[in-house]
Amino acid sequence: MIARRARVVGRVVEAVRDDLRGAAPRDPVDGTHMS
Repeated sequence: MIARRARVVGRVVEAVRDDLRGAAPRDPVDGTHMS
């Protein structure tokens, strides 16, 4: 259960970090997004 929660939190943190980074899902100039 803890592991599952940690995974979900990790996803949320990733999403928030992407939002803070620049609002663009993929920036062609930056090129930091690899999905």
